[in-house]
Formats: sequence, C-alpha cells, structure tokens
Amino acid sequence: PLMTEGHDHQPEPRHSYLHKIIDLTEGPYLKIRSRPPGEPVIRCACPEILIVDDDSFNLAALETIIKPMRFSVQTAFNGQEAYDLVVRRLEGCSINCKPYKMIFLDCNMPVMDGYECAKKLRALFEEYPTYKAPLIACTAYVNNREKEMAKESGMDDYCTKPVSKQKIQDLIRKFDLSH
Repeated sequence: PLMTEGHDHQPEPRHSYLHKIIDLTEGPYLKIRSRPPGEPVIRCACPEILIVDDDSFNLAALETIIKPMRFSVQTAFNGQEAYDLVVRRLEGCSINCKPYKMIFLDCNMPVMDGYECAKKLRALFEEYPTYKAPLIACTAYVNNREKEMAKESGMDDYCTKPVSKQKIQDLIRKFDLSH
C-alpha cells in the first residue's frame, strides 16, 4: 500500500474487507452481508417450504403431509403474499438466510393467481440466479390446458388436489430437497 508523507494511519488489513456490510434496504435488492469476526455461525431458521393457497383447508392438508417429512413450512393466502415473502427472504432476514427449498402455488387465487406469481418469481430468480426454488402448481383441475399454463408460467412441476403423500415424496426426491 502507498503511504504518503504526513499520514501515519495503517492500511486496513486485507481480511477485514470481508467483514464489511452492504445493506440495501430499498426495493427488492439483495442484502449482502458477512459475519463479523468472532460472531457465531447461526443456521437459517426460516421455513423451508412455502405453501400458497386461498383455502385454509388445503393449506392445512398440505402442511400435514409435509411437516412429518421434517421440513418447516410457511403459508400464504395468495400470490402477492407469496411474492412478498420471497422478496423479504431474498432481502435477507439474517446473515445466513437461505431461499425456500420449494414453493407450492395454487393456480386459482384472488389478488394474484399462481400463474402470475410464478411469472414474477421466475423474473426475480433470473435477477438473482443463486436464489431459486422449484415452483409446483397445485390445482384441482386435471386437464392438459392447466398443465400447459403452469409450464408456460414457469412452474417446474404439477400436482392435483387432493395432493397425496406419495406425490410430495416424489417431488422431494425429484428436486433433491435434502436437509
């Protein structure tokens, strides 16, 4: 490092730059943070799976299937709530915050349906490629048009209601959601 005459300050050690904190708080920006020296490593305690449905019975049914598989669950009642939760997670609720491992989206909901939510989430994931989660369409409709709409909106897979335990296990294996 270049030292100028009359300045007796020491250059900052190279490793200390790793401990700088950048905190972008406006809009859907990624908060980039690092752990200060000496601070213990804390695992992310955020829920691992997001279930989005406007029917509380459907939320409870899917949650009842998933929780015994040792995944923590968060719920939302429409696509806008889901999108906001993902953005909040993306902004980082803690230094070690991790993305959802999977997001189940009901296709037909008020405020914002699953198709529109999937499109918005895909755009967000394009902006932040290290933050992406499989999007799973969940609907009572079983026709090919619904499946095609789910695929076109950016969903990775499709399950019909009532969702079976076997289907959830298959999706967990397919997307390798290991703990």
